[in-house]
Amino acid sequence: MNAVLRSEFRKIRTTRSAFGLLAGTVVLAGLALWGSLSSATPAELAAGLTAPFGYAGIVIIAMLFVMVLGIRSFTDEVRHGSIVPTFLATPKRLRVLAAKTTVSAAAAVVFAVAALAVGTGVIAVYLVAHGYAVPVAWWTLGWLFTKAIAITALWAVIGVSVGVIVKHQVAAIVGALAWLFVVENILSGLAPKLSAWLPGSAAGVAMGMGSLNPIVTPVVGMIVLIGWTVGAVALAATVIRRRDVV
Repeated sequence: MNAVLRSEFRKIRTTRSAFGLLAGTVVLAGLALWGSLSSATPAELAAGLTAPFGYAGIVIIAMLFVMVLGIRSFTDEVRHGSIVPTFLATPKRLRVLAAKTTVSAAAAVVFAVAALAVGTGVIAVYLVAHGYAVPVAWWTLGWLFTKAIAITALWAVIGVSVGVIVKHQVAAIVGALAWLFVVENILSGLAPKLSAWLPGSAAGVAMGMGSLNPIVTPVVGMIVLIGWTVGAVALAATVIRRRDVV
């Protein structure tokens, strides 16, 4: 298993697209938070980092990028044919799946920490530039960061699972984005109480965004997201064992 993990870490470390996705995450996270600050009220700005806001947007951006990273961790190999030697070197395919999910989740932690660090820096710079103090509630900020990192890691695992299940790279990425931006939005308008149980909405609720379903609290939202992740991995494990790779 250690050899499989080292191989997956080497793949992601030597793939330029991973660093491109990381750069895109950081840049968009900073711009999104700056935009949120520009529309904030004086009371929200005065609160500084004691009642931070705008981090939910950062998490949404990060989870989208790590989802794509997770999808590509498998579909890139299918696309270029390297999945065949990967399975020849490791015939127990579940080990490959476990290694890819582990490495993608670890990479997602890096993405989340980088995005959160940039976002926090943007807040500090913005407040100082506009004459505000920067009070910090360390416990609140730490808990927020913990949730954000966990959500991002879970979405990386979901991404790997989607890549395994769909296999075709473009279809997997487009389908996943369409689900989040189209399907869930349509369902939120047609059945708002039901849509709160979907993975994208659950992630938002877990980060403190509002929910039209009173049952789905932030804690419940995190549990729901974990459930979706476990289900996705279970389906991917079934598919990867039974389906031909070419």
